[in-house]
Amino acid sequence: MKCIVKNRKELCAGSDYGTGLILDCFEHMLVKVMPESMMRSNLRLNGGILTIRSKNIRLDLDSYERICVYGTGKAGAQMSMMLEGVIGAKRISEGYVTVPKGSIGAVKVERIKLIEAGHPVPDKNSVKGGVIIQQMLKKLGPRDLAIGLISGGGSAQLEVPAPGISLEQIIKTTQMLLAVGANINEINCVRKHLSQIKGGGLVPEENNTTMITLAISDVVGSDLGSLASGPTYPDWTTYAGAYGVLKGYNILYTVPEAVFTRLKKGMNGNPYFEETPKPGDYRFEKVKNVLIGDNRLGCESGIKYLRKNYPRMNIHYLGSDVTGDARTVGRELAARFLDISEGRPNAHLRGITAPCMLIWGGETTVNIKGNGYGGRNQEEAGGTMEVLKGNKYITVGYLSTDGRDGRSEATGAIASKSVYLKALRKGLDIDKALSNNDSNTFFKNAGGAVVTGLTGTNTNDWGFAYILRVS
Repeated sequence: MKCIVKNRKELCAGSDYGTGLILDCFEHMLVKVMPESMMRSNLRLNGGILTIRSKNIRLDLDSYERICVYGTGKAGAQMSMMLEGVIGAKRISEGYVTVPKGSIGAVKVERIKLIEAGHPVPDKNSVKGGVIIQQMLKKLGPRDLAIGLISGGGSAQLEVPAPGISLEQIIKTTQMLLAVGANINEINCVRKHLSQIKGGGLVPEENNTTMITLAISDVVGSDLGSLASGPTYPDWTTYAGAYGVLKGYNILYTVPEAVFTRLKKGMNGNPYFEETPKPGDYRFEKVKNVLIGDNRLGCESGIKYLRKNYPRMNIHYLGSDVTGDARTVGRELAARFLDISEGRPNAHLRGITAPCMLIWGGETTVNIKGNGYGGRNQEEAGGTMEVLKGNKYITVGYLSTDGRDGRSEATGAIASKSVYLKALRKGLDIDKALSNNDSNTFFKNAGGAVVTGLTGTNTNDWGFAYILRVS
């Protein structure tokens, strides 16, 4: 298997056996959630009939006059290339997909145009792509087929502001929500009500076109209404909910005035501020959203890999729904791992005994108070190291699947004895680093930062813990 972790040699230079095991498992899992793997597993063309999961679609001219492609997200470039490869680029009449800056690389597409856009906040190209895709879909009719390619990151990379709302106001509101540690569902609830195309709004109001959206989820629980803010999915959220999010984080009166006004008037039923389309809306009758990959898929492949290669090891999957404040989650998990290592019962991890390997997934949040460099995975690793310190029996890794952990070039970090001792030798203080949200500087200098570069996929984050029994 090709080595994905660029600084693997440095990371494995210490005496922590668990580090190599974690990186092996991570790399195996990452291959399984690459767009190429998920598209290949879920799409098949045979005699002019395209099978997507269990749905068969005839691609000849007698069935559809035009096939158009729309999409957005971190996996968009690879998904576009794979779609052209499966159905044949010549079958595609027109296509536009917004992707992160720097993600196109060696991707080659013929008919689908890739538009590099901003993340984690939208930019002018996000709006450019949103307008182009919105207009393309409005022109389609009953003899046309639209195939969507949606993945994590799409909320920022595809945007058409609602009337009276500017891009700058959306950017400022998004930044404020990120700074206070709002989770992705809360952020998307607000963004849906500031946009023309989120929350099902990308589907034309009088839609009579068959639309099939292929989705790779980066949302905990794989709620397709939250993925990329659900551009082709019915929306359960409301103006009142969005208003409540801002009020709950005490930023209701500091967001741009136009944002406050829109949410308040929409909540009060002002007819000029229509709600997002809800389940049962006519426009969704010919729309199908298909999940082709998520965090759980990667975790399950990791479990199979470990059981095949380490049959005597206790291996456990803890689910893919870990959320909360990153530093706090890291501390809490570390305390539970100590219980396992020392043979104490733990109410959260019953029946698990060391030696063992644990795998889990999810997405935590960071309440930004400092101006350092880092991200949620490195914050989690920092919280874990605060509790474990130089424990030689436990090695823990927190890694993102997209290759970019917050405001850093790392994908996450390893908390181990070797990293802790190197930090001590260099006089590094984890508490000081975390207080300034500077986890990347700490782990980069302590030799625990994991670097992959952008991976081209996004299915949340993974956690790994290798635990030995204290003798």
